[in-house]
Amino acid sequence: MILTGNSTDWAPHPEGQFTARCVDLLDLGMKDGQWGLKRKVCLQFYCSETTADGEPFLASRTFTASLHPKAALHKFLVAWRGRTFTDEELAGFDLETIVGAPAYVQVQHSTTGESTYANIISCMMPPKGSAIPSAPSGFVRRKDRDDAPAESAPATPTVDDIPF
Repeated sequence: MILTGNSTDWAPHPEGQFTARCVDLLDLGMKDGQWGLKRKVCLQFYCSETTADGEPFLASRTFTASLHPKAALHKFLVAWRGRTFTDEELAGFDLETIVGAPAYVQVQHSTTGESTYANIISCMMPPKGSAIPSAPSGFVRRKDRDDAPAESAPATPTVDDIPF
């Protein structure tokens, strides 16, 4: 395989608010950062905004895998679900339950050098009756990509049925 140069055709997700669906949860493992070695996870969302090719944009956000009340992931999930966690919920919360859940995300750009990045800065429940995008046909979660394609997609929650 011969690779030459870097592609400049890539465009970041547009800024604004969009209906979305969480389509993947990535365990990024232990990463070294400003505060030492921490386990990181990445949430990926397909949004209602589409590319020039008609495909939905994919937006993501990376977090330290912590549900401590001061942790960014905890705050993000509380805003998304619209209520705080009970002690019982926190004691046994399975992050996998958010995959397939509808969302309303806000995307904001940041620039580093000559590169512009799209960042999900907030998330909440989508308004009732909103059209929620689905993953494109053929989408396979990263954890399943080495295996055979999934037999069928699980039922996806509606706006009125946030599973977490």
